[in-house]
Amino acid sequence: GHIYDLCDDARDGQFPAEVLLWSLSKEEIRDGAVEITMTLPLEIHEEDKAPIALQRLHGEMCSGLATTGDSACGLHAVWGTPSAARKLKNEGAREKAAHHLEVPLEAVRAGVHAGASALQSVESSMWAEFVVPYFDVEDGRLDFQELLTEAKIFVTRFRDGRYQRIREEARTRYNMNLESYKAKAQAREELYVHLRQLFREDFGEHVWRRLATQRGLLPSGMEGFLTSSPERQRERLVEETVEWEYLTLSDELFAGAGSIQLPLLWEHITCKFVALFVDAPRFDGIRYSFLCQLCGDSDLQTLPAMMLEEDFDRLAAQLAPDALEYLCRAAIDFVPAYTAVTISTGPPPNFSPRVWECLVQSISTHQYYLSLDELLLLCDLARCNVAVFQQVPGKLLYRGSVCSHRGSITLVSLHCGSGSSTRGHYERLVQTTAVEAMMHALEREDEAAAQEREAQRREIAAMSREDHSI
Repeated sequence: GHIYDLCDDARDGQFPAEVLLWSLSKEEIRDGAVEITMTLPLEIHEEDKAPIALQRLHGEMCSGLATTGDSACGLHAVWGTPSAARKLKNEGAREKAAHHLEVPLEAVRAGVHAGASALQSVESSMWAEFVVPYFDVEDGRLDFQELLTEAKIFVTRFRDGRYQRIREEARTRYNMNLESYKAKAQAREELYVHLRQLFREDFGEHVWRRLATQRGLLPSGMEGFLTSSPERQRERLVEETVEWEYLTLSDELFAGAGSIQLPLLWEHITCKFVALFVDAPRFDGIRYSFLCQLCGDSDLQTLPAMMLEEDFDRLAAQLAPDALEYLCRAAIDFVPAYTAVTISTGPPPNFSPRVWECLVQSISTHQYYLSLDELLLLCDLARCNVAVFQQVPGKLLYRGSVCSHRGSITLVSLHCGSGSSTRGHYERLVQTTAVEAMMHALEREDEAAAQEREAQRREIAAMSREDHSI
């Protein structure tokens, strides 16, 4: 059975206003057909962009129904029926998965409806989750035993001779990507040197404080803060009623500081914003992080424009000529030089179609646990609606859904395994209140039946006494 029955006009992820709840039958509850494993509230937030009907379930208590723990639990959770072991099980579960996947990738792409994003994630994971770690193992950066079980299954097949050519192309691309990472890291180190000169008190007062206030990283009224004494700075910080990241101190600022350095740092650094202007390599990272927050991207694409969009006449009046010249050079030369160094991350051309069969064979293998996106993709290809909630301490967090097909929707939970954020054990979910209401109804029925039996017993006893009296 499924958890929710929907009207036939559900299309494009839009549900009708009324959703009919389905639950276990009275007979299944009476017989204890499926073990109930946990009871937790659903948590769905506006930023999750879940379908409206699912959003209405926020806070609803749901109970988990046990599934057979044979690594095909994702399939059991969606299509399983009660087994003698009181767990949901779908016979031939992996064959069902293979039926929908054992076609060329182009056919899969043509067959997806609401699961297009899930398919994209599945294609990306073949490279990022399986192939890249495989080459890391080959190069000695990672031990084979550290790979996820699913990655071991995949790379064992990927070593087959039929994949030799694409494996060689993948290795070439992997090496190129690695070199691009190294080049970017070198460019960042060079940028750090220039940033130490850009984060002086004069730039802090007339450039960075103003931009930080405009971008909501600092409150207004911070004029003169950097040039005031540590004592006055602390007084100003006490007056602030709202907690601001750059007006606080954290242990990370002083991690690794020697016993001689530490008291000196504590004495002069009153908050994270002040630490930005300490000319020391240990603060390079937070300077870079600050600029990323200002720009909204890690490549600092918009930083030059932000720096030069200031009132130039004002800057010329407030900054020394050499300082103004350095600011312009940074905007025109130093920052663009860093931005121009790009990182290559993806696979070689036409990679996914050429290794798709390797993934399908892996998914069909015992011990391969489906990822969230793999399950969503399979459900979409099977035209089955499903919503997945990740089990975390104390609640069930919405993680994704396929809800554009006619028919019903199944709610399932995912308890992620060690070292994975998208793979683990799946169970089906039922609304706890519905199950409890049915249990109470069963109790009332049992009580009524007991009363009826007692009345019949008394009636028979009374008739028996009358017979004896005659």
